[in-house]
Amino acid sequence: MCHRYADCHRSFDGRPDEESAACRCVAGFAGDGVGECRDLDREEQDCRGTDSCHPDASCSFSEERQFFTCGCNLGFEGDGFNCRVKQGVVS
Repeated sequence: MCHRYADCHRSFDGRPDEESAACRCVAGFAGDGVGECRDLDREEQDCRGTDSCHPDASCSFSEERQFFTCGCNLGFEGDGFNCRVKQGVVS
């Protein structure tokens, strides 16, 4: 079964066929078409918006929750909006 933001492309003869059918994310989405189709426009907008992540954090979009999250990079700790060097980590 295809992801909700994907289309099923049927076998060459036009009939549904599980062995030859393929799922492809629709325009504006990226992923494998089955387990993941990320909204590229929303992901880019949310990650580059005014509520962007700390410079020492990375942004990712949660398809399940439909919003972006920030997470501190390796060697840093915090909520993704405020990150600081982990204690005991030498830079």
